This record gives sequence, structure tokens and C-alpha cells, in this order.
Amino acid sequence: MPEKEPPQLSWDRTPSGNVVIRISGHWLIEHGLIGDETMTDMLADVAPGGSIVLDAQNLLGWDSSLIEFLIRGVRMCEARGIAIDRSGTPEDVKRLVGLALAVPDHPDRHKMPVAPPPLARIGGRFLVNLALGIRMLGFFGEAVLAFGRLLRGRSAMRGIDFWEAFTDCGPRALPIVCLISVLVGLIMAFIGAVQLTKFGAQVYVANLVGIAMVREMGALMAAIIMAGRTGASYAANLGTMQLNDEVSALRTVGIDPMDFLVLPRLLALALALPLLTIFSNLAGMLGGAALAAIELHIDWPLYITQTRHAITVTDLVLGLVKACLFGSIVAVTGCWCGMAAERHAAGVGQAATNAVVLTIVLVIFSDAVITIMTSVLGI
Repeated sequence: MPEKEPPQLSWDRTPSGNVVIRISGHWLIEHGLIGDETMTDMLADVAPGGSIVLDAQNLLGWDSSLIEFLIRGVRMCEARGIAIDRSGTPEDVKRLVGLALAVPDHPDRHKMPVAPPPLARIGGRFLVNLALGIRMLGFFGEAVLAFGRLLRGRSAMRGIDFWEAFTDCGPRALPIVCLISVLVGLIMAFIGAVQLTKFGAQVYVANLVGIAMVREMGALMAAIIMAGRTGASYAANLGTMQLNDEVSALRTVGIDPMDFLVLPRLLALALALPLLTIFSNLAGMLGGAALAAIELHIDWPLYITQTRHAITVTDLVLGLVKACLFGSIVAVTGCWCGMAAERHAAGVGQAATNAVVLTIVLVIFSDAVITIMTSVLGI
């Protein structure tokens, strides 16, 4: 394959005082670009108010490098008040240059973005999160008002929507909640047995697993599972409805989306999670009992007796109150992320991700606050 002739550029002055620029050879990007120094030398012979004529009769081939050269040349001529005649260039070249020049060059287009200082980034991120927190509190307030309308009999919530949401986050979620709780109880029993066996107190594994499941782990594990299963589902479902303008359609016909979409999900999960927590507690204690019987040779009647003596009514009530609170957090956060989703496919996925992450953070944070409060109050 013969070697392509590199780009050639020459210029001379005509008797009429114009400058003719002759373009020849192959103007390809592989040969590099013409520097600004060459263009400055070329325009040095042209006085302001003069003119330049382009001659591309010997042009053998071209790509974007020629377009880039001509665009820079035209803008330099405009800055110096020099007229330029592009009629001697190919039609495709003239059309592409004309399209490029139709958009004015922004003065900051070639500047590299400068990252703000670290303190400014931290402050900006804090303000963004603060605004999101305020919006979420406003959404929670609207949910409370919707619940008030339900109590007064003025809500647009349908019973069938509530039952469908309750069935989805209740019975259908029970197998996965029980499976995870059994494994968690087994793990806690194993960890407790490792330490308690050193003191000959392995029978207190039942106390450890029972109290931990009823007060903390039962409600916490059920909430985390529902955050990934149901909270993300709420966000994706409502985000898709936002994308398809179904939420706007509800508002158009006079139906409040808080009553019709959010309230059934909120009530269903707030009622279903305490019930799931009860099964989670039983499954966790069952897992602990299984390990105690296999590894520590503790019979089932003794394990059940130890568990009954360790758990109090206060522990049960505290765990169920946490479960109700966690269910509300999961539902409100998932619905809020879905209603605030951007109207494109990536926005729906991002809403589901945000719902899971934010829900888990809020659930663990609220659990830590409640645990500290109960410890201080001696509950």
C-alpha cells in the first residue's frame, strides 16, 4: 500500500492584495494537527480588513483534522477582522465547517474543571443531604395526614390494595425471614457456646439467644430482610409509575397518590413486620436450640425452661414496638425513594438502590438510639 502524502500548507499574496492558502496532500489525523504558530505566521501577512482565499484543488484526502484546522482558522480570522473565502474547498468540508461554526465557541469550553476544596465538597454534600432529609420528613408528614384522613373516613385507600400489599410483605416473606432467623440464632448460639463453655455455663446459651432475638435481632433481621425485599420493590414500583406518568394521571383525576399508593403499603408493612418478628424470634430460638442439642447436649425441655425464665413481657413488647417502627421506616423510605425517582430507566434502578441503603442505615440508627434510651431508662 503506497504511503500517503502528508498534509501540505502554503500561502502567497496575489497582485490584488489577497492571500491564497493552498491545501494539498492527505489531511489525516494520523499525521497530526497544524499548530497555532503556523496559523499565526500565515495570518501575519494579512492586514485587518483583508481577505483570504482557500484553494484545495490538490487535496487528496481528509478527515476531522482538516475540519479542525479550518474551524480554528476561521475563528482566528474573525478575531482579526479578516474575511475568508471557503468556496475552494469540497462541498462536504464546507457543510461540516458551517455546521460547526453555527454553534458559538464558549470561552470556558477548553478549560479543565477545577474541583472545589475538600471543605467545600463536605459542606456541599452536607447541604444536599440536609435538603433530602427535610424532603423525607415532609413526605412522612404527608403520610401521617393521609392516615388521619383514613381514620376520619375520607381516604381514597382501597381495602383490596391494602390486602394485596399485606399478603406480599407478610405470608410471602415468611419463608425467607424464618430461614435467615434460624441461621442467625444458630450463629449466636455457637458464638455464645464458645465462651460460656469455658466457665461451665453452657446452659445459659438459651438465655443469650432468647434475649438477643426478642429484644434486638428478631426485629432487626426482619427489617433488614424486608428492606431488601419489599422496600426496594416499593421504590421500583412507584418509580416505574412515575416514569409512565401514572402518578400524574392519578392527580389529574383528583386522587391523592398518598392515599391510593403510599398508605396501603405503609399500613401493610407496619402491621406485617411485628408478625414476622414473632416468627423470626421463634425461628432464631429454634436454631439456637438445635445447636445446643447437637454440640452442647442440652435437652429441649431444659433449653425451653431457660428461655422462658430469661425472657420477660417487657422484652417482647420492646421487640414488637421496634418492629412496628422499623416497618414504618421501611415503607416510608421505599415509597419516598420511588416517588422521588427521576423519570428514566436508570432513575428507577437508582431509586431501588437508594431505598435499600437508606432504609438499612435508618433502621440500624433508630435501633441504636432505642437501645441507648432503654439502657439509660433501665428497661
